[in-house]
Amino acid sequence: MSFYVRTHKGATLSQWSLGNGTPVTSKGGDYFVFYSHGLQASAWHFWIEVQVLEEQPEGMVTVAIAAHYFSGEDKRSSQLDALKEKFPDWTFPSAWVCTYNLFVF
Repeated sequence: MSFYVRTHKGATLSQWSLGNGTPVTSKGGDYFVFYSHGLQASAWHFWIEVQVLEEQPEGMVTVAIAAHYFSGEDKRSSQLDALKEKFPDWTFPSAWVCTYNLFVF
């Protein structure tokens, strides 16, 4: 799973519950975390703290989560199965389901 954070104008990501608690940005100013686990892992709980100088109409932070499902029942979908059926018999397509969710707060 990939976790992306981008603060908006006038906002800063001051703390989070990941690593040593001090967020480090990329050169572009975004924050990125890659998280991976094996089967039957417990839920991943974390938090972020955003400080805002003044409220903006476009929000204070954008958060996005991208996930890849390589195993279990979530690795398939009817749309993906239909696409795989279009490949010729001599091919061996490797496929899995991906999701992307973006939230603005």
